[in-house]
Amino acid sequence: MPRSFSQEVRPDSLSNSVQRTPAGAFKRSLLFPGWGQRYNGKPWKGAVYTGIVAASAAMAAKNWDTALGTTTAGSLFWSSSAWTRGRNNWLILGAFAYALAGVDAYVDAHLNTFDVGPITAQPVVTRDRRSVLVAFRVPLSFLERQ
Repeated sequence: MPRSFSQEVRPDSLSNSVQRTPAGAFKRSLLFPGWGQRYNGKPWKGAVYTGIVAASAAMAAKNWDTALGTTTAGSLFWSSSAWTRGRNNWLILGAFAYALAGVDAYVDAHLNTFDVGPITAQPVVTRDRRSVLVAFRVPLSFLERQ
């Protein structure tokens, strides 16, 4: 007897949950910084990465224009080489944030089944009663991927 369509569809395929892959998050984050974080369901983290990369690109462009305009030696403003170093620093920061966004998206998607329970803090008095410590309890559990 041939199978009908309703017999072939698994119940878990009808749910709205999307299996996010680390490779998908990494590729999205490389195309546009912050897109991988949004793909993982963390829009605020994505906005931070997008903002850092955009701000560093804007500052690098500003320093580039200023470096081209300051050619007089001994002026009250920074020299051309100082503006060029500033531009390079902003470019390095932007490249670092760009790469970090990709790595963060990959790791975040890879650990999406890592469940951290409620974190509790409890004050603990030492035996000599001279100091108080704070102990944290972090219950961890690993969910099995299906």
